[in-house]
Amino acid sequence: MQEQLTMNRPKGHHLTLKERGNIEVYFNHDEYSRRKIAELIGVSPQTINNEIKRGLVTNKQLVNGKEKFYEIYVAELAEQRYHEKRKVCHRPCKFYPVLDFLAFFVGHFKTDCWAPDVAVGRAQALSL
Repeated sequence: MQEQLTMNRPKGHHLTLKERGNIEVYFNHDEYSRRKIAELIGVSPQTINNEIKRGLVTNKQLVNGKEKFYEIYVAELAEQRYHEKRKVCHRPCKFYPVLDFLAFFVGHFKTDCWAPDVAVGRAQALSL
């Protein structure tokens, strides 16, 4: 049995909004390092680094007439960016480029009782 296994969650699971909220609390109060946050949440340190990079916001504040920049992690912003990237990460549908061929194939297969090989051969001859 491995004694140094620090993950208490299955591999490959995505962070929830509650876990992102915990990261926000831990990170913004400067009490914990990124490795300590990873240990508390039960994920790898690289997951925390990626997540903080996803939700990091740079704020500006005037202190004694000078601009001071500081960074905070915003869980809601990280969740929003996660969902935006998740929408476009899937493989594109392969049916759209071949809709003409499918209509040709189904039409002749059903109405003319063509064999599949015949329909494919005729489609190639017509270059559909």
